[in-house]
Amino acid sequence: MKNQKRVIYNLIIVLTVAFLSLLPVSLLGNKQASAADNSKRIKIVFWHEMTGPAQTQLNEFVKQFNKSQSKYQVVSQFEGTYEEAVQKILNTHGSNTSPAVFQSADISVSQLYHSGYITKVQKFIDKDKSFNVNDISSVARAFYSQKGELLGMPFNTSQPVLYYNASLLKKYNITPPPMNPSYSDITRVAKQLYQRSNKKVKGMTMEVYGWLFDQLIANSGNYSVNNQNGRLATPTKASFINSGSLKAMEWIQENVKSGDFINYGSGTNASANEMAAFLSGKLGIFMESSADIGQLTLGMKNQKLGVTYYPHADGQKANGVAIGGAALWIS
Repeated sequence: MKNQKRVIYNLIIVLTVAFLSLLPVSLLGNKQASAADNSKRIKIVFWHEMTGPAQTQLNEFVKQFNKSQSKYQVVSQFEGTYEEAVQKILNTHGSNTSPAVFQSADISVSQLYHSGYITKVQKFIDKDKSFNVNDISSVARAFYSQKGELLGMPFNTSQPVLYYNASLLKKYNITPPPMNPSYSDITRVAKQLYQRSNKKVKGMTMEVYGWLFDQLIANSGNYSVNNQNGRLATPTKASFINSGSLKAMEWIQENVKSGDFINYGSGTNASANEMAAFLSGKLGIFMESSADIGQLTLGMKNQKLGVTYYPHADGQKANGVAIGGAALWIS
């Protein structure tokens, strides 16, 4: 988990200024990237989806870069959620409102790659010759690469994890789940917590979010679409009805039927509600991005937070999960 946190924060620190410094004048030949302000700087419009403390830190990095030289002026603009922003990027491409640089989530890599709207970051790395790609996590590099070429610059990298309220488990004399839990390990804890609290504390939840379910499939060693999730060739059909997805759905249904599972639905409200329930001690377990660890650490000052790897099906080893987060892309 320490290595995971280091990847999240170090990538943001190391890559923000490094990526901005790679941007060549040739990139800024579109309408929105012309010298527009009184300082005669070349304006670089940068769309992002950061919120909260991450947005504050990102704006600080942009401010530092703008102060470090007098030729370019990066203008950062918040454009909503990952899902909202990528649609804006695709719909405005080529217009005078489209950004020169933008942030886009892991799940949009194939969509952007096949859109023809992006210029590979590798092109500028090769021209620069001084940028050391080994500063980037090898896993993040591989995820955002195709045929050995880096498509987007890995930026805010995370992974799905399982969080549990260790203080609640101690209160009800429940043995915590192991670091690499199976489905039955989590079910045991969830059922015990629900029963021993006289049903006042829900055992677990899982937001209705495709990325989270996709990770259960990945951890089973299966793929969501054919051609190894598009790594071997362009995917042509969905393949998510497999042994991994069926076991995962059966596990979720088991906990729903027993009553220890609470369903908050999908979307921003669902995510906010599960976080509020967890922080208030009304929920024991949930699965989300490791990016939430900052908010959880601040919100659980008087309680102990537990974190494990993503759960896997009984009777098989964890295959591992795909990274989350986003990369920076050049239009």
